[in-house]
Amino acid sequence: MTDVKLLPQHWGKGYGTESMKIVVNYLFTKTQTDIVLVPPHKDNIAASKVYEKSGFHRTSGVAWHNHLIYEII
Repeated sequence: MTDVKLLPQHWGKGYGTESMKIVVNYLFTKTQTDIVLVPPHKDNIAASKVYEKSGFHRTSGVAWHNHLIYEII
């Protein structure tokens, strides 16, 4: 499970998406990672968009404690 946090002044500039792509690439090429999960809050639409642009897919329509589950395999 991973995440990238940015200060508000850096939101909306593509840094989150680019950072997440780098983290995912590193995990799959440099470690024995088989799956990466991210749990954005259901109301955090911007985070969900970052994960989708980074190749993650939502696992189901069911939220876990108000968090969605996205994965990349």
